[in-house]
Amino acid sequence: RQTGPARRLRSNFINGIKELPVTIG
Repeated sequence: RQTGPARRLRSNFINGIKELPVTIG
């Protein structure tokens, strides 16, 4: 039943990783 929140968290995590190089660079 927590598929929504979990999926949202996962997407946010992936987006964070994608933006990581930009933040470091």
